[in-house]
Amino acid sequence: PKVVQLDAEIAFNGLTDEEKLYAHYLSKSCWFGSIVCLFQTSPESPLIFTLFRRLFAEQSVEELKALSQSVAQFDDNEWRALLVYLSAFLSNMGNYRSFGDSKFIPDLSANKMDAFVRNSAAFRNNQKELEFIWTNVKQRMFSLEKNELSLAFAPEGTTTYFSKNCTKEDSEIVKNFMQTINMDSYNCRVFKDNDKYEIRFASISCRLLGLLSLIEAGCQFARNETESQMLDQYIRHFQSGDLRRHKDGSRFWIRDKKPIVETYIGFIENYRDPAGMRAEFEGILEARVFDHNFHVFLSLGFVSIVNKELSKKVRKGSSSEDPEDSDYLRPTAATDPKFVLTRGDYSPLLKIANKYLLKAKEFARNETESQMLDQYIRHFQSGDLRRHKDGSRFWIRDKKPIVETYIGFIENYRDPAGMRAEFEGILESRVFDHNFHIFLSLGFVSIVNKELSKKFESLVSNAPSFLPLLPWPKEFEKDRFLQPDFTSLDVLTFTGSGIPAGINIPNYSEIRQNEGFKNVSLGNVITAAFSDPKPNFLSADDAKLTEKYIIDSFEVQVGLHELLGHGSGKQLQIEDGKPNFDAEKTINPLTGDKVDKWYKKGESYDSVFASLGSAYEECRAESVGLYLSLESEVLKIFGFSGADADHVVYVNWLSMVQKGILSLAMYNTTVGKWGQAHSRARYVITRVLLEASPDLVSIELVEKSPEDGNRDLSIRLNRELIASVGKKAIGDFLLKLQVYKSLGDIESAERMFDAYSRVSNDLEHPFLTYREVVLERKKPRKVYIQSSTDLSEGKVVAKKYASTHEALVQSFADHLRDNEFDLNAIVLDLWRKDFKHFY
Repeated sequence: PKVVQLDAEIAFNGLTDEEKLYAHYLSKSCWFGSIVCLFQTSPESPLIFTLFRRLFAEQSVEELKALSQSVAQFDDNEWRALLVYLSAFLSNMGNYRSFGDSKFIPDLSANKMDAFVRNSAAFRNNQKELEFIWTNVKQRMFSLEKNELSLAFAPEGTTTYFSKNCTKEDSEIVKNFMQTINMDSYNCRVFKDNDKYEIRFASISCRLLGLLSLIEAGCQFARNETESQMLDQYIRHFQSGDLRRHKDGSRFWIRDKKPIVETYIGFIENYRDPAGMRAEFEGILEARVFDHNFHVFLSLGFVSIVNKELSKKVRKGSSSEDPEDSDYLRPTAATDPKFVLTRGDYSPLLKIANKYLLKAKEFARNETESQMLDQYIRHFQSGDLRRHKDGSRFWIRDKKPIVETYIGFIENYRDPAGMRAEFEGILESRVFDHNFHIFLSLGFVSIVNKELSKKFESLVSNAPSFLPLLPWPKEFEKDRFLQPDFTSLDVLTFTGSGIPAGINIPNYSEIRQNEGFKNVSLGNVITAAFSDPKPNFLSADDAKLTEKYIIDSFEVQVGLHELLGHGSGKQLQIEDGKPNFDAEKTINPLTGDKVDKWYKKGESYDSVFASLGSAYEECRAESVGLYLSLESEVLKIFGFSGADADHVVYVNWLSMVQKGILSLAMYNTTVGKWGQAHSRARYVITRVLLEASPDLVSIELVEKSPEDGNRDLSIRLNRELIASVGKKAIGDFLLKLQVYKSLGDIESAERMFDAYSRVSNDLEHPFLTYREVVLERKKPRKVYIQSSTDLSEGKVVAKKYASTHEALVQSFADHLRDNEFDLNAIVLDLWRKDFKHFY
């Protein structure tokens, strides 16, 4: 990949000291939170991360290069291949591409990598741990087994949103259960044990909450400081998962000579682990709290002095004033014993994220922002998604803030079931006409583009007049358009698995439909994305025109896609026991009959459309962009009229077809599946346009290009037919997309969308052959290097990096620096905790 710098240094330096502190703390929260993405990508990603983080921490890049060439016999190309691999890994937060969900491996031999690792200073200084890490990751790092090529359910692919013994059928069982208890799956994973399912929510609090309450109750009866510190270390161990705390507790236990009450508690004996390494939770006296057995060694009855009322509350799961918001875990008790709701996933990572959110909260400018951050903090503490939804409501109400923040488990592109989301967030700041943003897995800090933001604001104010132009009846449109903020920003910091060109959030359908949303366009990402030389598969004239108008046309497309694409359309559903539509008068425009389908109680777009949902919705939004880009009043808002307007429309439609063909690179021929939602969406649109008329779009295979003699493709679009044939084709398609979505008609949606998604040489074009040419002419993807922030004498300073792979690796070391936590130990402990589910 090519390293590209996202530079916002001048704008960041224009912020006040307090605004810089707010940006710094939120940015840190995002960087550390993004480590969650490693555990959401592949079983080996956390180990790859901690392995190379350790290697590069103990030796400089220059020393490691010399080591690789002297001992491991790397040549210059192989050393560069290693750096390229690390750049790609860090930029994708894992060893699967965020755009395509396909695995990538180092372009060098495993034997040379083995010599490099084993001769490193990190390996010499901590041989036992490095041996463990390398032994468990070496094979998977280089493996290209069929079931590891892409992210998918077993046996076709790999996923860590479900344990390895889960199939698509298991995901349907879990989905149906979650609907019966009316819960979303954004922030959970699923682990299957025989015929039982653990549905584990991301939170700092864990299943041992009741146990901690009991130990804390016992603390008041400690007879001396040694016993008090011993119990404190046990509590810290169970809160953090850090075994060092339990070892410290054991040291205090040893020092506590001849106590009246002797207590030892924890994961002690490893008899039953076949590997002889992992211990049961044990002791002499047994009690049950949240399905955990805990034991206390004693000479006199310690538990007898525990407050009985507290024990009663613990057995119920929470107190009446539940500060941990644990009541959301209760539904399974009276529903189905086959399912167990737990929490504590990624606990120590979320603890670090919350540490910085709490610091950022000190700089909130008003009560709305303070309550918003407080809800995010409570959400990460408890895992209760209701808290995040409340935070989203405060976020929507906070109009044009100086600093804007959105953070959480947001986008569900990479879950094969289409329901569980990566860790993401946003921070926006309007200061001296500057906006900055932070995203986590979409985490970013950005600076406002004032001129383009004004155009987007005009688009928002005129949206009520544009929505009726869409090709569906008013009954299928929202009763009221809730005008959102819409801002164009330049990215300063963005963490996670990829950087989009624009966003429209929150994704909670009930909030989007009834309370509102916000839009963001990332201006400097758009500029960087289209900085390539001549685009593939276009004629010389079209290439020249595209180079001139591509950014302008894409800004129009992004604006329409985010605001009127994702922001349009109504879901027919039951709300508070009543339909939100007139069941007698609402007619299905595709059949002419009264509607006979809608979303039932407990159903949402994500739960009904599941794995199809992301690609389907992106296709709908892209189609809205194409359809409305033909409107002259829309183009005038962006400053285009006459010939310029015609060129913008032409380039927008032409680039959509070109992207549709380029998207074939994201189709996995081994398993016959698409690996990226946007790519699948654009390919489907291209198929729709090709189907409309052979005179509208033509694609030809060129056996020998006159430029280089290799195979090529020639894509042509008849601009004279765009407003007639093209508009009708997209309009008819859009009507079906919206009606099926409004009704929750997944059967019709799947039948139509799957047909257009097919890739074969037996279709109207030899698309598998086209795919071969696309791969032959594929250009390197870009990875972005971003400035880091740090504190120096109470002031925030930004550090800028060169556009090199070496600098990118160093930037991640700086982003993830916090001496209070041992990040390597945290990552390794979390991996060990769940290895049995994936290995």
